[in-house]
Amino acid sequence: MVNKRLIYGIIALSLIMIFIISIMYINIVIKEDQLPDNKYVAIEEEICDDGKIISGNNPVPPDAPLPIKFLYNRPMAQIYYNKSGNFPPDYPEINNSLNILWGIYQIENTPEHLRTSLIVHGVYDLPHNVNNGLKILNVNKSGIAKLSYNNTMISLSPGETWTSPIIQTRTVIRNGTYMDKNYSYVVEFTTTFKITNLGVFDKYMTDQ
Repeated sequence: MVNKRLIYGIIALSLIMIFIISIMYINIVIKEDQLPDNKYVAIEEEICDDGKIISGNNPVPPDAPLPIKFLYNRPMAQIYYNKSGNFPPDYPEINNSLNILWGIYQIENTPEHLRTSLIVHGVYDLPHNVNNGLKILNVNKSGIAKLSYNNTMISLSPGETWTSPIIQTRTVIRNGTYMDKNYSYVVEFTTTFKITNLGVFDKYMTDQ
């Protein structure tokens, strides 16, 4: 009669081996799907504070400067700025740990003016908390970014955009004088943000 302890031991050892092999396989799959060290994903977050007149009238012509442009393709940006003779913009440190070049583009669009600002920073460790309840979970070699927003899962392939629901609404009363005439109006502001995956880029020049 076969010893039951021996049978149980063989079964337990087999289960342990299956578990170890499964973990090794999962790690291999994860590693193969990882973003290479010489690549990064560029993502732009656009936070928009949009104001619309809901009562009254604004006679003052709005001030609308040109929007800010930023070249997220680091090698191409270096070539462009070298040719133009202009000093290149400050980029976050480019190293093997860089996963994402993340731009935060803030827009204040009101009846009086359009104001914009842009801050770009590097994301080196994942997961990473951004703002507004937004969290970056991971990116893979295809450039697909996995994020979460207030427990809602978001998957963004290169070229795709996700827009948030309205995160804030407020009203503001404006008063003033223009061409010797008084005016007054009420503006309703709504704040939203959207995230656009701009794709995968090389960290360095291709001949390096």
